[in-house]
Amino acid sequence: MRRIKLWPNVCLILSVLLNALPLAAQTAKPAAAARPLSVGLSLGAGDPVEAFRMFRRGGGDGVFSQLLEKMVGKESEDAEGALEAQAVNFYESFASATKGDLAKTEKKAKEISEKRYAQLKQGRAQEQPSARSVSRRGGPSVDGDESLDAAPESSASGDDPAATYAARTSTVEDSLRVETAETESSVAASASDTKEVDLAAANIKRTEDAGLKQSFDGKTFSAESEQTERIDAVSKTDDKKVGRVNKLSWSASLDVCPDASGVVRGHGKAVITTQTTVNFGSNIAAMTRDLTVEFAITGYVNDDAVFAHFDMKGESAETLNGYDRARERGLAQPEDGWSDGTRRLIYDVSDSKPPQTVPGEYSGATKTLGPVFGTTRVSSPDALTEAQVKRIADAAGTGLTMMREHLDALMLSLNTRLESGECVDVECSAPKTELQPGESVEVTTVSRSKQDLSKFNAKIEAVGEDITPPKQLGTPTAVFTFTAPSGGGGDFSVKSVSRRGIGLGWLQFAKADKEEACDGNWHGTVEIRRSFEQVMKETTKPGDVPSDLQMSGYKETVNRQTYTGEVKVTVPKLNTASVSLLAATYSASGERYYLSHNFWMEPGDCGWYKKTTTKDDSGIEETEKTSGEGDTDVTVQFDGDGYRIMAGIPEINGTSIRRTWNHPTGYCQEKNNQPTDSTSDDKTRFDRQAVSVEGVIDPRQPDVLTGTKTIKSDDGREETVITWRLKRCAPARVKSVTPAKTK
Repeated sequence: MRRIKLWPNVCLILSVLLNALPLAAQTAKPAAAARPLSVGLSLGAGDPVEAFRMFRRGGGDGVFSQLLEKMVGKESEDAEGALEAQAVNFYESFASATKGDLAKTEKKAKEISEKRYAQLKQGRAQEQPSARSVSRRGGPSVDGDESLDAAPESSASGDDPAATYAARTSTVEDSLRVETAETESSVAASASDTKEVDLAAANIKRTEDAGLKQSFDGKTFSAESEQTERIDAVSKTDDKKVGRVNKLSWSASLDVCPDASGVVRGHGKAVITTQTTVNFGSNIAAMTRDLTVEFAITGYVNDDAVFAHFDMKGESAETLNGYDRARERGLAQPEDGWSDGTRRLIYDVSDSKPPQTVPGEYSGATKTLGPVFGTTRVSSPDALTEAQVKRIADAAGTGLTMMREHLDALMLSLNTRLESGECVDVECSAPKTELQPGESVEVTTVSRSKQDLSKFNAKIEAVGEDITPPKQLGTPTAVFTFTAPSGGGGDFSVKSVSRRGIGLGWLQFAKADKEEACDGNWHGTVEIRRSFEQVMKETTKPGDVPSDLQMSGYKETVNRQTYTGEVKVTVPKLNTASVSLLAATYSASGERYYLSHNFWMEPGDCGWYKKTTTKDDSGIEETEKTSGEGDTDVTVQFDGDGYRIMAGIPEINGTSIRRTWNHPTGYCQEKNNQPTDSTSDDKTRFDRQAVSVEGVIDPRQPDVLTGTKTIKSDDGREETVITWRLKRCAPARVKSVTPAKTK
């Protein structure tokens, strides 16, 4: 437990979270006809941290400030500023530590859905996800990305998707330890902190708790957050006590896939419960303010599998208790309109556009655009003053902004599932599995829901050539004609597009057996594929840089390389019992991408009259592309029952594009805000690639040399995969022992 001295005019950062106190009973007003109001939906700040700050402030009533000032005098303003700063910092740290939890839950949900879909197709009962969980308090601290493979409480059969994961504890900062418990279908996290602050006239104790749960119940994704703060101030000179409890919660849920009508349903809720208590000897009172913002959400997916718009209906309600008594006893003077009772605003928001991901400023980058809310109609069954309407409407705006922390992510996740085939499957069937060159076959397709196996109408589009017709309507069955390519066999692929999402169907045909001329020489290919990836991001928060405590930002580095080459044997140059020198052709391509991106920001001012935040966005981006083809050689050496294959791909050439930029903003002198951006191109190359692999001849197939070799770097960032497939035939032996067959 820490003790911190707080003196006048010093801004102190504190942190507290608490368990909510029991609320006083709430009495609802009799139902009355709602009357329309000329007020819109005013959203809070776009930045998540500022949104939380405004959400927390939205629970204030001014009474705690009055009571604290009576106790500690002028120190109250600095103390309240410090309390807010630490609550915001606690939120930011916890949010940073748990930002990957939704992705984990999505992965779990995808695995569960795919297994259930397979079970449904087999006619088996659908299993429910396990509700079991493992939690652990304390224990060793491990990195937040490290998983602990502890055994589950009980073993599960291979058919049971229920699996329990170990809890883990991670340290985000010196004072914040996050405990995470995972089940097969959920991820939950929590953190807490306690501090004491010494003022000249009083002692303040703060406790703070935060919680997050992401879950999947087989049909719906849900995300719930809460942050609870308890402040207890005790006078050092008398028996006066002032306390405050802030319980903030926000949640959202959304169907994982649309129904047959293209409808997805969801729910959002934000609650601020504030209770202020005062004990000034014979004068004791408790005041409770409960703000609840709740919306039912209906989304619509159109015939092109696009999440087009959504509607929301709900209310913002405020319930006050204990304020009348506090005013009567002279303990506090609430502002006008702060009287006991419940007051509501009814909202109907239609034709809103969901958030979407669009290409970003830099190559390969993306950015997210927030939702655009549509026509808003507001009414109330209560007789409200203008001040009350504004207060409750502001609560609706900040509450909806906090809901969006989860709702936006769930809607973006829905877009991904609609496009990736997680909601829809296309079954493809044909009367045969092997095709001769140029042979045609009819393929029957049908679109199915992965949620309930139902068939439905959809637009079916051919992917690739040799399929006729190129598109048609599946009602729900559609029949296509596929013609095999010149080599025989081939891949049939179609795409289903409907209100239920996009689905992909694929059917692979093998090459039909065909008697070919045999020249007794080696034929085949040697392939090399190499990849390298290094991605780093260092984030700096205020206070991390001793020389500049207000600076924050990040440094991001991306380094990716890929190389693909194929060597194809054509004719022999030399054949002996121990070595074969083969003429070959090669084709190869390579790409490199490098990004060094820096972003820094710092609050400041341009004199007493203007506050500003300076921002510096700078970086270097390089893209290289190369390709080449030509002639080369392949050597095959034999030694007993072993062999070695050696091949080389010459240097390949290409071009590179380099971009540098610096975009400063917020500086007092406009000349310092001038951006620079330049692009240049140059020539580049990938060096010669040498391939050498060894193997053992299979005595059952002495004329087949095949295998794969994978080479990984010590740090795991680079991987090289070499695959070889060489085959020869001996005409006399083959014809006398095993005559060629045709089908």
